[in-house]
This record gives sequence, structure tokens and C-alpha cells, in this order.
Amino acid sequence: MRITPFHLLDMNEQHTVSLRTRSNLKDLPNAIGAGYMKLGGYLAQHGLTPSAIPFIAYHNMDMNDIDLELAFPVRHAIEKESDFLPGSVRAGLYAHCVCLGPYQELGPVYDEMTRWIDENGFALDGPVYEAYFNGPDGPPEQFLTQITAAIRRK
Repeated sequence: MRITPFHLLDMNEQHTVSLRTRSNLKDLPNAIGAGYMKLGGYLAQHGLTPSAIPFIAYHNMDMNDIDLELAFPVRHAIEKESDFLPGSVRAGLYAHCVCLGPYQELGPVYDEMTRWIDENGFALDGPVYEAYFNGPDGPPEQFLTQITAAIRRK
């Protein structure tokens, strides 16, 4: 359930280190867990500390072939190394909210956000990001998830 109103954020660029992968909905928890284990190893090996909480960029919403990018924000750009990608969340305008509860219950929030974006004169303009304040080891009813969507004026 959404615990904050939808609002606009004007964000600065954020450097990231990420892994891009594809998964179906059924295998998504395993893909996310394995990806974050690899990313954590990369950060430790290179002495990097995340500059904010981890997130996933969803580049599509095809539940049979989800294109996702698992990422940690970092203070400085990195060099590409093997599967690890340098990247960034671009500066610009974003729609934003925070939700409390199981990940499986985020669908209606996405529907609400899409309507809010449209009704306020905006259109989606890039990935949708989910950032995770806690979980997945705790109780699902206590998961705190931030949803942020790149937008532009129509």
C-alpha cells in the first residue's frame, strides 16, 4: 500500500554500478538475489561503498521477459568490467512515492502512478525504479519500497 502521496522530484545525476539481466516473474526473486550477491562481491573487491540504497531499474514490464538492471548508487563513475556496468540515473524530473507491504502488492500502485502521471500532464520517459529500504529477509508486511519513474511534460 502507498504510504506517501505521489509527488515530483527534480533529481541530480546519480552514478551507479549495475548488472543487467532478464527474468520471468516466477524466477525474479532468484535473479535479484544472485545479481545482488555478485554486485556486493564487486563492491567489496574494489573497496566501494554504496552512496545510497540499492535499486532495480525496470526497462520494461513484460512479466514473461522482464528487462531489469540491479544497481547500487556510487559516488564516482566506474569503468566497465566483465558483467559490471558503469551507469547513472539521469538528472531530470521523476514521479515518486513510498510503499509499505509485500512486493506482490505493488501492481495497483503502478496503475495509480500511471494515472497520476497522465492526469498531471506528464508521460513516462524512461525506466521505473524500485529502491529497497529493507527486505527481503524481514516480514513482507514491513517491506518499504520507493518507486520512482522518469517522466517528461507532454
